[in-house]
Amino acid sequence: MAVFASIHLTITNPEKLAEYRKHAGPAVQKYGGKAVSTHPAPVVLEAAETPPTVMVIVEFPTLDHAKGWFDDPDLAYVHALRNEAGLSTIVVNPAS
Repeated sequence: MAVFASIHLTITNPEKLAEYRKHAGPAVQKYGGKAVSTHPAPVVLEAAETPPTVMVIVEFPTLDHAKGWFDDPDLAYVHALRNEAGLSTIVVNPAS
């Protein structure tokens, strides 16, 4: 069953974000994922944290695929670029 990862980014380094974007799609696709929604300026209705400046929803085939994407040592440089671009929070809803 598909799972959705909600990726919230608070951008502090736009140049690193541009570099990250070059690699993010192929990294997600390696695990069968696809971006289903991208919001460069999400509307925040309530926030217990600093609201993100970018929000992306990624669909993966399974939770194992999402974890594989995140834990893949070959993709560590992609995740490092994301973290160099700013603050990120990634939450995946486990299939029920």
